[in-house]
Amino acid sequence: MAGGSSAHHSRGDAWDSESRREDVIVAARPRADSVALAQPSRTAPNLFHQLDPAARDAIFHAKSRRGTQHGQARVNELFRQVRGRIIRRAEMATVAQQDDFMKRARGNGGARSTLRPEGILVLGHQENDPFVARDLGLPVPGKGELVAARVVPAFPNRSDPVAVIDGQPWAQARPDDPAYLAPQVGRARA
Repeated sequence: MAGGSSAHHSRGDAWDSESRREDVIVAARPRADSVALAQPSRTAPNLFHQLDPAARDAIFHAKSRRGTQHGQARVNELFRQVRGRIIRRAEMATVAQQDDFMKRARGNGGARSTLRPEGILVLGHQENDPFVARDLGLPVPGKGELVAARVVPAFPNRSDPVAVIDGQPWAQARPDDPAYLAPQVGRARA
């Protein structure tokens, strides 16, 4: 091998280290005709990392008063604690920790009906919900997303965004507003 060429180069020889340097240089300078294999992704921020620790603990330690519906209790607490912000499907699954986790947000025993006495609306991406969210000044949920808001009858002396729900004007509640029974959002666009 001395003085001759070899098809095999061992690690650490001059050719091998030179080749690696060239690879680095080529990789550092994209060519005009090169194509990106992957686009940079925009991942949503982790809701649970951004929550106040007390709110996060209240959500994940929520228990039903009777029975074993702790997943439903956690989902209810999620909507109490996180209002005015999109809640994604994956976040619902994390909190509910059970099959058919999206059912925990709906009416008929889910958060939508359970939280009405506290004045909390749970809005999704279907029917009238996106229009109500938009009119209240909330982020509009896309498919698989939800947003919650505590609402009060719209007071004439305030300039809050107003949504007409079941023929009545409603606005987002302020912290010092008393609780009102939240209206039922119609399930069909008029």
